[in-house]
Amino acid sequence: MDRLNHHYSAPPAQKEMGGCLKAFLITSGLIGGLLCVLFLVVAVTPTNAQSHLEQAKQHYKKGNLQAAWTTLHQAFEKDSLLTEGYLLAAQLHYEANNTQAARAQIQKGLALVSSNQQAQYLMPYAQWLLQQNSPNEYTHWLDKLPFSNHQAMMTMATPLANYYHEQGHTNKAGQVFESTINRFPEQAATYHNAIDYYQTASMPQKALLMAQNLVKAIPGQAQNHMLLGNIYTNLENHNKAVGAFKKAAETDSTEGIYPYHVGISYYRLNNKKQAIQWLNKAMALGHAEACTQLREITAVVKTRFSHSVCCDGSISYSRGRGTCSHHKGVCREAFEQYKVYTMNCNTKN
Repeated sequence: MDRLNHHYSAPPAQKEMGGCLKAFLITSGLIGGLLCVLFLVVAVTPTNAQSHLEQAKQHYKKGNLQAAWTTLHQAFEKDSLLTEGYLLAAQLHYEANNTQAARAQIQKGLALVSSNQQAQYLMPYAQWLLQQNSPNEYTHWLDKLPFSNHQAMMTMATPLANYYHEQGHTNKAGQVFESTINRFPEQAATYHNAIDYYQTASMPQKALLMAQNLVKAIPGQAQNHMLLGNIYTNLENHNKAVGAFKKAAETDSTEGIYPYHVGISYYRLNNKKQAIQWLNKAMALGHAEACTQLREITAVVKTRFSHSVCCDGSISYSRGRGTCSHHKGVCREAFEQYKVYTMNCNTKN
């Protein structure tokens, strides 16, 4: 019943078309027909710049580049400040192998937006360039834009680095991150991004170089020395790690994590005396894990009897006279080591 009572509502243009046709049929005159055709032309023609731009985009998606150009020009005639239109114009020029003209269109669009919005404005075009496998042109704009801060540059640099990584060009991907360091050498985050990438890409020596550059450029941050120490540790260069962690502890003497890592590095170098000294410093600063490690290091290792192995292969947990007497005697005794802890960290012995 509901479906029977539901009336179809035609779109306004279709309704008006029907009215025009009725008028034409009724009047059967030339004037009525001409008025109808004129109305239909007006009804389907975009009435503002944005409408023209959207229609130009549709033409472009369908591969009708000439129609896209024509409609885009109409949009600019209505509004020459249509910033999004310059992105489409650049795409059309670039597909016509006219790179200079494409760049000129982008420059026009960039001139219309504030400097702190230019990276965001350009991103759709930049991503389109990667879809066209044109990383060099992407790099052109990455190098040219006057980024107001390192976050804005990182936002644009990361897709290009990911593109190179997916193509197997890990060195080029790393160079993209390094370009942000060159532009913002005083920002630790730019180094961290490069280091993270090189570690992910299994390029530890490159990561080490970036960390070394970081502590030279920004020596007053303990975290930077800590990062360098961790990289040395991953490379099993514990002597160098000790130096980096000590520098972190000197830079910030309030945090227990830095002397803790000094102590652990000394322990890996079999320098138990220095390990205990630095772990005590860390524990004094409230580092809980330092106490746990110190408890293990200072524990006394002792040996005790475990069991007797009879000559027929059976096991007896006794020793001395009569052991294994029915199993061809004792062939050997087994011993085990155990620890006697000399300090307590609220854990059970």
